[in-house]
Amino acid sequence: MLLVLLASACTHPASPAGKPNSSGDPEIAGHTFSGARLSEAEVTRLARQCAKRDGIRLRDYRSPKVTFKVRRGTPTWVVSFERDAEYQYPGSCFDVFVDDQTAEAILVRCE
Repeated sequence: MLLVLLASACTHPASPAGKPNSSGDPEIAGHTFSGARLSEAEVTRLARQCAKRDGIRLRDYRSPKVTFKVRRGTPTWVVSFERDAEYQYPGSCFDVFVDDQTAEAILVRCE
């Protein structure tokens, strides 16, 4: 199977950090993302905005999976979307990578 990645960038103004816990790390629903500036809710909102700007109908997709990791020294959020369908096919998924420091979002389609 050939995997082709198409990327588009969505720029967003930096938003304030999520609600910090006692250690200063954002916390959502009891999950702490050590070192994260943005909250999971903020990142999900940014990813949804990016997808809509790219013409994606989000109602055709399942709720996204959100993860936080440090990639190449940069704290990055990955918001993964999959189509709400029994069979996956080209274009049925995409990821939005959100830079935790700048809030810049980049959409990458899997086809």
